[in-house]
Amino acid sequence: MTEPAAPPPRHRTVPNHGPKPDGREPVSGVILIDKPVGPTSHDVVDEVRRLCNERRVGHTGTLDPAASGLLMVLVGRATKLATFLTGLDKTYLATVKFGQTSDTGDAEGVLTPIGDPATLTEARVRTVVEALTGLRSQEIPAYAAVRTQGRRRYEMARNGEDVPRMDRAIEIHESEFVAFAGDAAIIRVRCSSGTYIRSIAEHLGRETGCGAYLAALRREQIGAWHVRQSQTLDVLRALRADGRSIVPQPIEAYLPFPRVVLTDDAVVGVGHGKPIHPRHVVEVHGDFHHGDLIAISDTRSRVVAIAEALLDADTLGTASAAQDLFQYRRVLI
Repeated sequence: MTEPAAPPPRHRTVPNHGPKPDGREPVSGVILIDKPVGPTSHDVVDEVRRLCNERRVGHTGTLDPAASGLLMVLVGRATKLATFLTGLDKTYLATVKFGQTSDTGDAEGVLTPIGDPATLTEARVRTVVEALTGLRSQEIPAYAAVRTQGRRRYEMARNGEDVPRMDRAIEIHESEFVAFAGDAAIIRVRCSSGTYIRSIAEHLGRETGCGAYLAALRREQIGAWHVRQSQTLDVLRALRADGRSIVPQPIEAYLPFPRVVLTDDAVVGVGHGKPIHPRHVVEVHGDFHHGDLIAISDTRSRVVAIAEALLDADTLGTASAAQDLFQYRRVLI
């Protein structure tokens, strides 16, 4: 596993659009939260909404109530950028229990004995875990929040209806065997967004012939951000109880894109959808190619838009004066 990036400064002032009608400064940015087992991701969002006294709150990827770990919560104007963060890779620490299957794939379902886990060896389990890496097609569980024919799959399953099969392409970047004892294995998986760890547990059960289900799950990492850098809800509650404000970290620190800095005049034009030409560019941070997403910022490092590059970075210097450089994907001003 690679060492995660260091967290951004915790006391940086977040630029804003001025005070709200009630005189409060807008709250905006990212709060990394260590979600406990029990509440839904929506429950966490509701509590952050109350603690921050800010209506616009969302997250970048759901955790089931039975799962714990890193939840990236977006507040204020940062919610406009959720779609650009949901695709980050995720890392999970999972406990897989052998010898039974579950109709939901996890410990919440009805369990059925399958095979004898006493026949398993650590070497056998390690082999099937390490073979997980690579591109694969994964069946979306029947008990999933994904919509099929306009309805949540888990609603159809709970009603006893036939849930049509759906598959999606995923990639397992790393699969690490951590431990095996008795009838349970602990594994660590770094995977593409949208991967169901429940389905991976079921796959391990089929490969070993013993059946398996997901007994516990903890999300350790989202992109470069680790759960060690997060805060608990109890910490946030204590801040508010002491009369202190909750200050999210700047969204700019979390955007995984190259950054292009514009002149002040050009930034005003961004708010009106005006094209960006070579004379408007002050600085370029990072390399990019045609089709890549770019963070457009002002000279104070405040992101004002996400755009798609219409050329490669190394051709920027030879672009014609009237050439459009980027196509807007999301404007924040």
